[in-house]
Amino acid sequence: MNILDLPVELLEMIFVNCVHSCSLRRKSIYAAPSTSAVDLTHVCQLWRTIAISTPQLWARIRLNNASSEGDVKMFELWLQRSAGPTGNYPLALAITQNWEFKMEFFGPMVSLAIAEHKRWRDIHLSLLGISQAFFEPLFTATPLPILQGFQLYFYDWNPEERGLLMRTLCSSPALQSVHFGWNLLPSQSDLLKEAAPWDRQKNARFDAIDPSQFVLILSFSASSLQTIVASGVTPKSFTVSTPIPHVTAVTLQSIEIKRFNRCHCSNVFDKLTLPSLQQLHLPGGLKDSDSDNHIAVESLFKLLERSKCKLQALTIGSPTTTFLESPFFNDLKTLKITEWPTMEAEAQSVEALGEACSGTQCPRMFPFLEVLTLQRVESVDRVREIAYARIAASGGQGRSKLRRVIAQRVQNGRYILDMDFSAA
Repeated sequence: MNILDLPVELLEMIFVNCVHSCSLRRKSIYAAPSTSAVDLTHVCQLWRTIAISTPQLWARIRLNNASSEGDVKMFELWLQRSAGPTGNYPLALAITQNWEFKMEFFGPMVSLAIAEHKRWRDIHLSLLGISQAFFEPLFTATPLPILQGFQLYFYDWNPEERGLLMRTLCSSPALQSVHFGWNLLPSQSDLLKEAAPWDRQKNARFDAIDPSQFVLILSFSASSLQTIVASGVTPKSFTVSTPIPHVTAVTLQSIEIKRFNRCHCSNVFDKLTLPSLQQLHLPGGLKDSDSDNHIAVESLFKLLERSKCKLQALTIGSPTTTFLESPFFNDLKTLKITEWPTMEAEAQSVEALGEACSGTQCPRMFPFLEVLTLQRVESVDRVREIAYARIAASGGQGRSKLRRVIAQRVQNGRYILDMDFSAA
């Protein structure tokens, strides 16, 4: 069959997959490293007609520079095509302002974007202080009816203007996902509660958050939040008007804390019960370098014990073999170890990962493990040995649950190993 004979619906699906195989598409088509929607309009008349009439191709736009009136007109064209025949196709928009973004073009582009605010589904704003005045028309606009998520970074905005913009975005009745950049959370517990409609959020992400803020946000969203991510948990100047309660977050399924700074996990975990927790990602480990590891490990184990949850996925940094042998991890399907405390600990743990359980056909550790990722290891051959030893311990390829073994930064980054057993 000639490609021109394919049904229009199938071509639309192929085009969308081709254009959006990466994240948000650049507005500047000439600098795009891969296929853009405009490229498809230059193939033939049929493809041009289909591409122009497919709003999904144009509805993810990233603005990060503008140097001419032509860039403004190109942005306006993309907005028009993204609207679709009904004029209301949802829009994902990212505006990243830097000092190279010429203000004589930035203002008109922001005005064009605000005119489409009723179509905003996802918005990512990274803004300098000089942009404050351009967003004032948004403050008096009608609520954003379909906005589901936002990501915010402000640099040198005054607190009043910043608060107005945050409240405008939070006014959306459809809001489910929030991402606050550095120092955007209020420093008082009473104001924190009003910072977002926490009681209907499903996903929350923070670049930096105080341990008390972390627990309080879970208390505000205990019956809605499913995922919480923090790049860093760091004690800050945070005023609490009443004692922080113990929180049972019944819907929370996933926690990711990339690093604890000047604290450890007990500052968060001691106040929580998480009966639905399935994924725990702590790539930087349970503590900072100066904290007591025993207290941190005990805090985590007590959390898992009182929560009575069954972890399916664990990412952990600097674990000991004793830690990994805990029965709390028996149900893991996915394990990622980002770093080791010592080379000796690595050797012991790697050896234990390949051991069989005496008297049964299963590995001694993590009998249900399907995906194993070791971010830093010394020997490629040793990783292969672990994989085949786990398969043998399960009674062979057909019986093993292991589907994939990945080793990253092997031998100081000179090799990456990816063993896929899923098709075997």
